[in-house]
This record gives sequence, structure tokens and C-alpha cells, in this order.
Amino acid sequence: MSNLERMRTGYERYNRRDFDLVDDLFDADIDWRVPVGEPIRGREGVRAFFQGLGEQLSSHEIVVDDSVESGDRLVCFVRHQMTTPDGRAGEVEAVHDWRFRDGRVVSLHEVADTLAFAVLTGQVPEPVSV
Repeated sequence: MSNLERMRTGYERYNRRDFDLVDDLFDADIDWRVPVGEPIRGREGVRAFFQGLGEQLSSHEIVVDDSVESGDRLVCFVRHQMTTPDGRAGEVEAVHDWRFRDGRVVSLHEVADTLAFAVLTGQVPEPVSV
């Protein structure tokens, strides 16, 4: 199974809220870096991150638009489709840079449109058009 196939399955499971994917796909000492928080180390930290997103968003799916795989590195170009508890829906583009070792994810580094996320979640006001 390729790393892309592993992660496509992982994204599908995430979208179904099957968070057992953490144990099945991720190394025990995973290095998790996303732009909306401090770096996380380990599966329990990733689970807590997922739980926090679940409290902040009423729905969240990740759609893979494209990917590039080279050896133990997989880069996925994705869209986060989200809805907040008050019903605001939006989309945030991101790049997921995954690293694998022996078929397990050892790190994620995400680069994302943090302004779009902050506006959608009400952390900053929506920009005004002139």
C-alpha cells in the first residue's frame, strides 16, 4: 500500500469521525504541526487536537485535491470544508506535508490560510470590501 493510499483512507476515516485512525496510522511519537496551535508530540496530543476541533466546528471534512509522493514524503493539497456551531460555512485551503517511516506517519506539517480560518470561526472580523 502506498503512503497516498494510506492517507486517502486516513482522510476518509477522519471525515467519518473514526479517530481510531490515530492508533492505526500514526507513530506513537508523531510530530504534529498546524498553524492554529503549538506543536504537538504524540498520539494523545493529536486526539486532544481533534477533540478541540470538534468543539469549535459542528462539521469538518478534508478534501484532497492533489498530491505529490516521493519516497517517505507525501504532500497533499487539501480543502477543509467546515461549519461552525452557529451555522457559518466556509472552506480553507491548506497543504499537508506528511512524513512516513515503516508505513506509519511520523510527522505532519500543515500550511494553511489562517486568516480564512480565523474569520470563519469568529476569531477576527470579516474584512471589509471597499
